[in-house]
Amino acid sequence: MPCGAENFNLRIGPNYKKHGKKAPSNSSLYEVVTMDYFSADKVYTQLGHIVDFPEPKHKSTRPGNSRN
Repeated sequence: MPCGAENFNLRIGPNYKKHGKKAPSNSSLYEVVTMDYFSADKVYTQLGHIVDFPEPKHKSTRPGNSRN
């Protein structure tokens, strides 16, 4: 079921720690078309060595990108 980005409240302002204000997010930058997921008994914070990611169709132009 689709869920709009506007349904999520985000921290706002330069003084969030002081004021604790939140506001609805702007619209999303992209739409999720599909995704894979798995269940595990352990918490994984780095999946790059466990999951085979496909090579990107387009090379990144960002400096420092190790997948160039």
